[in-house]
Amino acid sequence: MRCCTYQGRYDFPALYEGDTFIAREIRISENTGTSLASARLVFSKDGVATKTLTVGNGLTLTATVAGGWVITIDDWVVNIAIGIHIFDLETTDAEGIVRHYLGGSFKVIKAIA
Repeated sequence: MRCCTYQGRYDFPALYEGDTFIAREIRISENTGTSLASARLVFSKDGVATKTLTVGNGLTLTATVAGGWVITIDDWVVNIAIGIHIFDLETTDAEGIVRHYLGGSFKVIKAIA
């Protein structure tokens, strides 16, 4: 994971492999003065990306107006390696400014057969 100073940290609840990660909204209320153009959420384990969500592929920009961004992480099946993953949320505003607003961890647990 890139070294960033995050404005927020969040650790997602652990899930079993094969379970569904239920959609969640991320709200960014900081008045950046411009609208949201795109977002990317990258999960990584041991420094290697394990899942990347982008707009239209796992992420939905629910609100993009200046000062009221809402990014929805869509439902997805947990099909990444067992263990602890780090995640990094990167946004790009309409002026091309890239920011990392949120980071944290996500633990994938081995399913019991």
